[in-house]
Amino acid sequence: MNRAWVRRGINPRPTGPSAPLPEGAMNRAWAGDKPPPYSPSGPLPEGKMKVLFVYQHLILGGCESVLRARVEGLLAHGVLARAWFLNDGAGRRLFAGWEDFLSVGPLERLCRFVERADLDLVSVLDTDEALPTLGRVFPGPLVVEVHSSYEARLEGLRSLDRARIAAFLAPSRHQAERVRERIGPEASLFAVPNPLSAEFTDAPTPPSEPRQGPVIAWIGRLDENKNWTELINIARLLSTQHERVRFWIAGREGDPRVGDELYERLQQERLLERFRWFRGVDRKRLVKLLDAVRDSGGAILSTSRRESFGMTIAEALARGCAVVVPDRPPLSALVRHQDTGLCYRPEDPADGAEQLSALLTDASLRLRLAAAGRERVLAAHAPGPSITALFEVLERIGKTTTPRPGSP
Repeated sequence: MNRAWVRRGINPRPTGPSAPLPEGAMNRAWAGDKPPPYSPSGPLPEGKMKVLFVYQHLILGGCESVLRARVEGLLAHGVLARAWFLNDGAGRRLFAGWEDFLSVGPLERLCRFVERADLDLVSVLDTDEALPTLGRVFPGPLVVEVHSSYEARLEGLRSLDRARIAAFLAPSRHQAERVRERIGPEASLFAVPNPLSAEFTDAPTPPSEPRQGPVIAWIGRLDENKNWTELINIARLLSTQHERVRFWIAGREGDPRVGDELYERLQQERLLERFRWFRGVDRKRLVKLLDAVRDSGGAILSTSRRESFGMTIAEALARGCAVVVPDRPPLSALVRHQDTGLCYRPEDPADGAEQLSALLTDASLRLRLAAAGRERVLAAHAPGPSITALFEVLERIGKTTTPRPGSP
């Protein structure tokens, strides 16, 4: 099959296992399961916390970006935070310069560290398989964070041992409501905003004059949840109205067969020449992609059926992009129709194409919405306010949690 239309990405990266780190790149003290010398932070103020965040995969994804921002941001509050990943991957580059706050290793090694590290709190993100063991070896507050929007992950909350969980965290009010349905009314639950990385919140460069047609970009995993087929339907309708419009997809397929299906659909709809598929765009290069879309006079489109927050849309707003999203939470809370973006009726490709067309034909509308969207998203999700909100919740959990009987 001809895959010339598939771009490996603005910054190609290998798809296989990441190469081993060079000698000395990882903190040697940590390699021995001992707390590292936390030289970047200096001495901790008296009474502040030591927090460990646990996640399964160290890839170039949203949760990894959130943890990287937390590690840095919490230091301003005197909180010493470390991110532990059970599986290695290309996400190591997100922690460049902060390797002393990153660890990768299996559950057994994680538990050995937890037993020795004198931690104040452990927070586990979408890694329920680690909870039973951590619950046995760590006597302090154990927090469960629910960032996944997938139904199977959410349903798994019903079977957790609530007696060992101090609190649940969710990245939006909508996600918190979905979690509440599974954990009941008595459990402690907080909605805590995700922090955006500094590279997304930095002031965008002045736009250059577009040299080609506008770009509509769709960013995410190609699966049923993200609803990539609706993108094709919207693209078909929009292309009949705008001759020069182009479409970019940035993301990987959830199932290898989806790539073939996507190619065939685009051939059938005679859209292949308008599309480019970037399968390997890392977080830093994503900033350049968003800037290119903004400067082209285009927009970011989401067709997602379920989100826990909408990190990609928040990042697009932060880069000054105009956005179009389905009119369903949490995206409709992040994007206010005709105020900070445009919303379309879910599962209605004609309405989606109409909203995009409005942005392509009215530059003043596009620029007004983009500016308002950036201002609003930074007010809640820039590192300063979002990390402060997280710190206040962690401090509250730490103060109100009763130690387990027999713990120190």
